[in-house]
Amino acid sequence: MKNLFSLFIFLFFLVSCKSTQTETNDNTSIRYQESYGSVCCPKDINHDYHIYKFVEDFEKNNDVNIKEVYKVITGKEGEATYYFTLNELSPVLQKKFVTERIASLKVKENRYKDYLNSPENLKELIPNNYLYQTENKDLKQFKDSTFWK
Repeated sequence: MKNLFSLFIFLFFLVSCKSTQTETNDNTSIRYQESYGSVCCPKDINHDYHIYKFVEDFEKNNDVNIKEVYKVITGKEGEATYYFTLNELSPVLQKKFVTERIASLKVKENRYKDYLNSPENLKELIPNNYLYQTENKDLKQFKDSTFWK
């Protein structure tokens, strides 16, 4: 009986550990994208309304966690594009997120793209020269695990 219990515990941990891992595959669908220019010379004023603070407030106000964020650095002075799957949100909250974020932006100028009604494949959105600049050819390299750090 003790061996059976030990086997059960081992299998439970094995299954639970595998189910908590998030794997990025080539079919990751993006529902929202936001881009930033330089932090200086001239400064992109969108940095003053950065997505970090908006997401933090949105999570707090709606009791949700947005976890799947991808970031492609496009320059040396803070230029970057953020890609959101919004998979953690219900369709109603996805729409609320995109609508409220676009309304909060002071400068539009093609800084954002709304793919809510027709999600786009992340691999198609990332330019090939960014995707293939390392030996790691999958999308995991763009997963922004330090989004809140």
